[in-house]
Amino acid sequence: MNKFRLAPDQLSRKCDPNKLGFKDTSELKTSRTIHGQPRGVRAIEFGVDIDSPGYNIYVLGPTGSDRVADVYQFTVDHAKALRTPDEWCYVHNFKQPHRPRALRLPPGMGQQLKKDMRTLIDTLRAQIPDAFESEVYLQARNQISNALDDRRQQRLSDIQRLATEKSFAIQSTPQGFTIVPVIDEKPVMPEEMESLPEETRTIVTKNRRLIEQAIENALLETRALQQEATESIDALRRQFVEAIVDENLYPLIRKYDLCGAAILYFHDLREDILSSLDMFENPDEEEQPDPSNPMAQIKVDRFQRYQVNVLVEHKPNSGAPVIYLDLPSYQNLIGRIEHEVRFGVMTTDFTQIKAGALHRANGGFLIMRAKDILVKPFAWEALKRALNTRQVVIGDADFSSMTVMTTQTLEPEPIPLQIKVILVGSQSLYYDLYEIEEDFRDLFRVKADFGDAMLRNGQGEAHYASFIANRCEEENLPHFSAEAVARVIEYGSWLISDQRRLSTDFGQIAPLIREAAFYARREKHRLVTKEDVQNAINERTYRNNEIEELSQERIADGTIFIDLDGEVIGQVNGLVVISVGDHTFGLPSRITARVYMGRDNVVQIDRESEMTGPIHDKGMLTLLGYLGGRYAEDYPLTLSASIAFEQNYGGVEGDSASSTELYSLLSALSRYPIRQDIAVTGSVNQHGYIQPIGSVTQKVEGFYNTCKTRGLNGTQGVIIPFANIPELMLNDEVIEAVKAGKFHVYAIKTVDEGMELLTGKTPQEVHESVDKRLRELAENLAHFEDSSSDEDGSK
Repeated sequence: MNKFRLAPDQLSRKCDPNKLGFKDTSELKTSRTIHGQPRGVRAIEFGVDIDSPGYNIYVLGPTGSDRVADVYQFTVDHAKALRTPDEWCYVHNFKQPHRPRALRLPPGMGQQLKKDMRTLIDTLRAQIPDAFESEVYLQARNQISNALDDRRQQRLSDIQRLATEKSFAIQSTPQGFTIVPVIDEKPVMPEEMESLPEETRTIVTKNRRLIEQAIENALLETRALQQEATESIDALRRQFVEAIVDENLYPLIRKYDLCGAAILYFHDLREDILSSLDMFENPDEEEQPDPSNPMAQIKVDRFQRYQVNVLVEHKPNSGAPVIYLDLPSYQNLIGRIEHEVRFGVMTTDFTQIKAGALHRANGGFLIMRAKDILVKPFAWEALKRALNTRQVVIGDADFSSMTVMTTQTLEPEPIPLQIKVILVGSQSLYYDLYEIEEDFRDLFRVKADFGDAMLRNGQGEAHYASFIANRCEEENLPHFSAEAVARVIEYGSWLISDQRRLSTDFGQIAPLIREAAFYARREKHRLVTKEDVQNAINERTYRNNEIEELSQERIADGTIFIDLDGEVIGQVNGLVVISVGDHTFGLPSRITARVYMGRDNVVQIDRESEMTGPIHDKGMLTLLGYLGGRYAEDYPLTLSASIAFEQNYGGVEGDSASSTELYSLLSALSRYPIRQDIAVTGSVNQHGYIQPIGSVTQKVEGFYNTCKTRGLNGTQGVIIPFANIPELMLNDEVIEAVKAGKFHVYAIKTVDEGMELLTGKTPQEVHESVDKRLRELAENLAHFEDSSSDEDGSK
């Protein structure tokens, strides 16, 4: 059967290190880029360049750390040439303290404003008390006070004169003024009033009322004079301080004259300072707490309202920000308002407002893993709201489950948002969001589709070499020799079982680079060698293949029934693939068929036991289509047959065993035995053509390992679909066994070729035998049913 046997050079594709163009990766110029993804890169470039709302980006493909790092670095490189966005600060709102004011400042000005405000307040705290202690101020204040005293004394003298005229004396007591009548130059006590004539008492009472009214009027006028004096002093204080405030404040106004919100803030700041002169006059004096108010026991910095909370800052000419948020919780995304617990009460102010990732990335790019933000409460809804409204609102989620009482709440002014969000996620998650999430398709209009493979040509191999060089430079690893790079390239094809392509899942390539470098350092190699790479592959396999080895041991000790020599009717060695974590391996599995008279057609035992998936069931129905179309053109297909995966306890999926099941059934029908030293894989269509299947490399290597464990006899091998030849990337051990004639790989296109290999019979012989058997079954069944009908009729 040499015509179906593959040559050793067809079983893999080697990489010639001499054609790579370098001796080791230290000769390569490093540059971080997204390797092997021209379609995805073009989509990202479009997404980051277009300046329209809704054109956020979803990157489809493997989401390992290296994929995220590649997208991040690509975005950083692009963002360097973009405009640096403005900074944002929160300051006190003097008119509405619960609504802190957001200030927008040019890059680098936030910290400068904070410093300038600190200098301003410190200066005023020093200069204002000095102004109130100046001789000019004290003279002007004394003039106001003396004028008040003179007018107050004048009113007192007028009252005293009136009392003397009316024969009364005015005495000052701790309780106030006392009016005492005077008769014959002697004061009259209240008990003596009853002895006076009625006419005299009437005159005294009238005059007393007159004097009391005069005293009351004088007191009212004095209070008015006091208020007038207080206002005059306040006006004087303001007059003296205005010049000081303006002298220090106007330079700041000129400095920040391009920032409209800042100018309004300075205007309100000026009015607040001039209205709080007592605080500046005694800056070190503490407010006396109110004993009846527990909150008043909390010491508060009276000058804190003049601070500046720099929420976001940027270095000038640093480009647009690129933020990767690995924990996209609600508060990490949109920011938070922190609180301090004092005496069981939560308090806060504008200085406790903290920025979220949306603030830090505003004017640039925010990168997240899609699955991470979707599992965080409130986060996804907050992101959609921010993108739809194009502003960030802090504190709009309900966290009311806190156990302590909150007495202060803030409503910071929203900050306008101009941002590009890049989500990195799987392909299935993208399409789920597209179908289910109402706003997704309008918010993420750019799909950057990253495939799992790229062409293995000169450019593709150069991408691998560049990736290795980058890893070595960025992680301070020893560089790779050309032979080591060639081995990594071969491994990249092995990962996807394809000689024509290379895996773009660099999340699996990067660990191999690090592990190979580890073994190179352990062996004290200056460069990573091919042997170091192979050692890393072998050790990785050994760490992960315990289940594979246990399965092979069970085959070797006879726990799992697998024949590797001889011939058996209706029995074939199929090949299955098992994935355990990041380790995928192939194993043989015995498939048997039994045929008997009846009308049940073909029964797949695993299917009837509900241990198969829909794709496998489709393959089984395809098998029935082949039987009917090939043999039952002039007679009914009347048979009963059962097919089973022996010792299958975990379920069956996929149609790669459909040809194997067909071989076992044809063998059972034709009574031609099948070779047990050959395993089979391949899908079949209704016309008998063998179709390609997946994981062909792992299946071949798995059966080889089984034969090696039991002992290679030179006749063993595997039949694969002809279309799978370009996908073979067998390891060196299998290839060497093929070269030595100890193992064989056959490739076929049709069921006829497979039966010829497995039975040693020509396709005509097989079909004639099967046709004969099917006719016999149909005739015997018809004869049996006729006989049974006659017997029933005679009765």
